[in-house]
Amino acid sequence: MRVVLHTLLFLLLCGQAKGQSAQPTKIRVRGVELHYIEQGQGEPLILLHGGQGDYRSWEPQMKVLSPQYRVISYSRRYHYPNDNPLTAKNHSAYVEAADLAAFIRKLKLGRVHLVGTSMGAFTALVLAVKHPEMVRSLVLAEPPVHGWMRDSPDGAPVYREFMTTIHEPVAAAFKAGDDQGAMRIFLDGIAGTRRFDNLPPEGRAAVMQNSRFFKAITSSSDPFPDLSKEKVKRLRIPILIVTGENTIKLHKLVNEELARLLPNAERAIIPKAGHGSPRENPQAFNEAVLKFLANHRPLSEKQTKQEQSRSEQGKNKPKIVALHPNDSESFSWDGGKVRFLASSEDTDGGWAVIEVTERPGYKTPVHRHNHTDEAFYVLEGILTVKINDKTSEYPAGSYVLIPRGTPHAQGNLGKVPVKHLLTVMPGGFERFFRDRIELFKTVKPGDPDFMKKMSEIRQNVDSEVLGVWDVQK
Repeated sequence: MRVVLHTLLFLLLCGQAKGQSAQPTKIRVRGVELHYIEQGQGEPLILLHGGQGDYRSWEPQMKVLSPQYRVISYSRRYHYPNDNPLTAKNHSAYVEAADLAAFIRKLKLGRVHLVGTSMGAFTALVLAVKHPEMVRSLVLAEPPVHGWMRDSPDGAPVYREFMTTIHEPVAAAFKAGDDQGAMRIFLDGIAGTRRFDNLPPEGRAAVMQNSRFFKAITSSSDPFPDLSKEKVKRLRIPILIVTGENTIKLHKLVNEELARLLPNAERAIIPKAGHGSPRENPQAFNEAVLKFLANHRPLSEKQTKQEQSRSEQGKNKPKIVALHPNDSESFSWDGGKVRFLASSEDTDGGWAVIEVTERPGYKTPVHRHNHTDEAFYVLEGILTVKINDKTSEYPAGSYVLIPRGTPHAQGNLGKVPVKHLLTVMPGGFERFFRDRIELFKTVKPGDPDFMKKMSEIRQNVDSEVLGVWDVQK
């Protein structure tokens, strides 16, 4: 029995590298290299491995999913065979999610299905919160959103035990230059005493191939950052929450909280599996994923034309939105006021409509949206818009449509407020206002980190700054 367990753990760690014969493709995004393999055709589905894995870890899933989907498995930034320097001082799922968003854009995948385990699941969840327009569905196998447990009556002692017995000793070993000792502490803490030493030589080598991720995460200033529960609640895509029957208590508590926030999410318990359920019981995991995807798959090509027509009409169908003047969310921000009329969650990512009131003197830098079309309908006042090299004034009743990729700027150069309807297609840009409001609560414009964080906000909503708008009337 002990030999069987050791063999199973070895397969979990090395991802059956010998069985995965496809040579990975290397691309660069956000200044780092990422290696990936793909198989099959259809809607894109991305597999996101955990801390001990890499692109090779998903062979059992690729075999069963590729007949129906274009399945892509990639190695996250600090995993084999990527050769990226350990530069991020605040490495977390947020950094990984930004990499994932850039990866999706680089491959021009559009909306994708995401299947993630452990830190890969956390990465998928962060991406869905920040870019719901990019995600079709989520399979989340125990995302370590441990920040939720820090202040929880049931979770706080469990979280602290994990940090003091595993995370902090691993960090200390890495700091002392003992990388192998660090991975021994981690593996023994998660999988049982002497698990590391009882691995065959190939297994220990596989562990060390991906140890740089653990060095990055344990030296991070915020390894398990908080994820807004309110934003998680707003997710409207199909979600499957997966729990290993024998996983540790900390992961069970996080999954319970996730299920509470997402009462419509489906759930699956994988028998005879712990935290690594995709590898520890691939048959049961695959069956749960296939069943979930089938429940949310468009009608097949074998249906009648009438059924296909009904399917297409219902695909990406928005929710009904009917608002009275005081019904919708409205916020004050440094540029004036915003009122959210239809978000990307309401329209299944298709578009968003925001009522924006701009204070006198507010103006944007010259920028462009490489993947988003933008339109303004002026309700009150005069909106000044620069498109390419031409600047014009647009009074109430005017409409301006700016296609993606067009350099532009806009603002209120008058002495009274300007109100307009902003429409973005696809949706997602509305998060710019929410994130900007949160930024101003925590960082002042004069602080050294302000411009860096503002740049990150713009990058996350497809807004590329080209320069300062030197207004010339």
